Amino acid sequence: VSASPEVVRPTIVVVGGGLAGLSASLEAARYAASLRERVQIVVFEKMPALGGNSVKASSGLSSLELASGDTEAVSFEDTIKTGGVLSNQTIVRKLVVRPARPACAHTPSR
Repeated sequence: VSASPEVVRPTIVVVGGGLAGLSASLEAARYAASLRERVQIVVFEKMPALGGNSVKASSGLSSLELASGDTEAVSFEDTIKTGGVLSNQTIVRKLVVRPARPACAHTPSR
C-alpha cells in the first residue's frame, strides 16, 4: 500500500534558496506575522542543500559592519578589491552608503 502524496497549497512560493530567496522568505514571514496572518511558505531549491549560488560567492560577499569598526571608506575599498576592480564604483558607493540591510541581516557573522 503506497501513501498518496500530500498536496501542498502554499500561500507563497519562493524559487531559489540562496541569499535572495531566503531573505524574501524571511521578510514574507515577518510581514505575515505583522498582519497576524498564517501563511505557508515553500522554498524550491535546485541544489540538494540551501544556499544556491550564494555559497559559491565565498569571500565575494561584502557588507558594512559598523559594530566591528568598519567605515564606509573601508567597506567601499573591500568591495572594489573583491570585485577585481571591475565593479561599477558608482553602484558600489550607493550600496555602501545605503546598504541593503534586510539581506545582510540574515548573513552569519564572519
